[in-house]
Amino acid sequence: MRFIDAHIHLADPEYLSKIDQVLSNARENSVVGLVANAMDLTTSRVTLSLSQIHPRVIFPAIGIHPWETHLASDDDIEEVVNLILSEKGPAVSVGEVGLDREYSSEAKDLDRQRIVFQSMLRAAEAAQLPVSVHSRAAFQEVLEILASFELTNVLLHWYSGPLELIPEIISRGYYISVGPSSVYVTKIQEIAKRIPLTQLLVETDGPVRYEGVFKGKLTVPSFLMEVAKNLARVKGGQVEEVSETIFENTKRFLGLV
Repeated sequence: MRFIDAHIHLADPEYLSKIDQVLSNARENSVVGLVANAMDLTTSRVTLSLSQIHPRVIFPAIGIHPWETHLASDDDIEEVVNLILSEKGPAVSVGEVGLDREYSSEAKDLDRQRIVFQSMLRAAEAAQLPVSVHSRAAFQEVLEILASFELTNVLLHWYSGPLELIPEIISRGYYISVGPSSVYVTKIQEIAKRIPLTQLLVETDGPVRYEGVFKGKLTVPSFLMEVAKNLARVKGGQVEEVSETIFENTKRFLGLV
């Protein structure tokens, strides 16, 4: 079995002093790649640096997260856009970007989120790069905005939205990633059940912490094995076959095939 962690935040302060530990855990558990997602300009730079130190293992996804849009200046946005365009390549994605109505319901904050999200999508479109999208409590609007762009590949990271939107997601060919929460959250299991296996990816979204068998533990790439085992149960297949399909899906999402 082989895995690629489709969404992790290696530039987070909780990980920066533990990069060697995280990469060692990955190697020991058949995780051959990690898509490191940024949150802002600073973490975009750090993520790119990490990918240069560990090429073909850490795949950088750079962008401005909706939680950080109120802190990002216009100059910050422009610089991230320039990084996306100048650092484009088959192993690079744009992320984590999107909207989050739960984080803030203030009109001015949501307007700022929309402005930044669309700036990131324009850059992704121009660079012909895949996009990792955050959509919490803004699922319909995110889909409407995405439809306005010609994007290479779209990942709805940790999608937890309405089941009735799934047919549209499937028809557009978007990917959905599931993580450790899928082991114990019934709704995420139901979403995974309805999404074709060929459109599923796995992630940890570390350093987010989890409950269940993961409670109290640092989130590390080895968690993907439990995610894959649960997906095999939900989808009714052998874990080896499920894992290999998801591995190929992730390569396809990144443009590595």
